[in-house]
Amino acid sequence: MGSRGRGGVRAEAQRQATAALRRRPDERGQALLLALGGAFVLLAGALALVAIAGAVTGKGRVQRAADLAAISAARSMRDDLPRLLSTPTLPNGLPNLRHIEKAVYLSRARDAAFGAAKANGVSAAQLRVSFPDRTSFVRLPSPKPPRRPPPPGPRRCPRWRAAAATAGRWSIATERA
Repeated sequence: MGSRGRGGVRAEAQRQATAALRRRPDERGQALLLALGGAFVLLAGALALVAIAGAVTGKGRVQRAADLAAISAARSMRDDLPRLLSTPTLPNGLPNLRHIEKAVYLSRARDAAFGAAKANGVSAAQLRVSFPDRTSFVRLPSPKPPRRPPPPGPRRCPRWRAAAATAGRWSIATERA
């Protein structure tokens, strides 16, 4: 061993390492496979996050459109309520042209909802419009004349007198005037 010197030891170690690598050719490239697998998992995770974000954003957009459709229907109903509550005939017996039936009232509100949804990019197939009280009776104004308003000024109440007894404690005795 003395004849080899320093360079001979390094060369021998290198030959042994090369021989060891040649003996196990099935272990070459294992790090490359691990790196590719990690990159694939990272890419799949990123795609999943993008898909979830897109779904949440799409759901929010559709929810906003549905809310705007509901507001449009409510505004239509508010605007048409006086026409719904007006009498079908005038006092002289002629038909009241301003009066609308409940079915017309609800269909106008439904049309307003679908129009708002379409304006916000939501198709009619994605929207369901319903009126829970569509079969209920519409309360009509009472035929009784309105009550007369109370007179201006402070409210009139029965007069009460209060007296305080001085028998050690304060108390209030009341009697009607």
